[in-house]
Amino acid sequence: MTHRTLFYRSLLLWALFEIGAAAQVRGPSGATVLTSWLRVLITPPVTAVERMVHTAGDIAVGFGDARTMASENRRLAEEVAILKSQNATLQTDLQATLQATESLKYLPVFSGTPARCLYRDLGRGLLLVSMGADAPSTIGRDTPVLGEGGVIGRVIRVEGRNCWIESLTRATAAVAVVTSDGSTHGLAEGTGGSNLEIHFVSHRASLTVGQDLVTSGADGIYPPGFPVAKIISIHESGGPFLMITARPTADPTTIQSVWLIDDGDLTEGAGREGS
Repeated sequence: MTHRTLFYRSLLLWALFEIGAAAQVRGPSGATVLTSWLRVLITPPVTAVERMVHTAGDIAVGFGDARTMASENRRLAEEVAILKSQNATLQTDLQATLQATESLKYLPVFSGTPARCLYRDLGRGLLLVSMGADAPSTIGRDTPVLGEGGVIGRVIRVEGRNCWIESLTRATAAVAVVTSDGSTHGLAEGTGGSNLEIHFVSHRASLTVGQDLVTSGADGIYPPGFPVAKIISIHESGGPFLMITARPTADPTTIQSVWLIDDGDLTEGAGREGS
């Protein structure tokens, strides 16, 4: 047996004796010295583990709060974007309404509901417009519609606060017209393109290119006196009537804001003007 082996055995034997003695000797608290030793050895790692657990919990709570804040920030950013979009729409509506009002101030007195153009189906000659939340419930089919420059068309369908408008340029559309001096009557019909054809005008009529045509009121839909079109060409035909082409004074391809006019209020306004 080597001296090293003997030393280790002696050291082990001494440790066993010490442990045995510590297991028998009790301190002031009544616990054995061995228990105190074990407590001293175990307390630091247990404390370290508890701190790690608390730290991990705090980190998890922090990550949860960060996710909540990020989600709230995204929600607020989306609300701000929506508000900005709504503000831009309101500014566009206001500008378009002011422009339309400025262009219509020289027309006969009328009362109407403003609406904003949402969609144009130029192929079918239709416009979709949206009225405000305070729009009256009296808006119905065949309500005349004015835009910048004059008559745009008439309402053909109402869907809540939205209305479909048949443009004067639609192939099925027609409006009774008269020259501004009241000397010549005719019927303006849509062609499906950008112009109108004026029918039932005699060869004896005195017309010139550039002459204005306004509503006559004979169709029972459009009140009299509103601009419709300007004559751009006049040709003789083999029949009893002239071949006349006119361009609408209100362009449905660029219109932004329109007015849905009340025929009854307009008639009363015209009566007040005459009195």
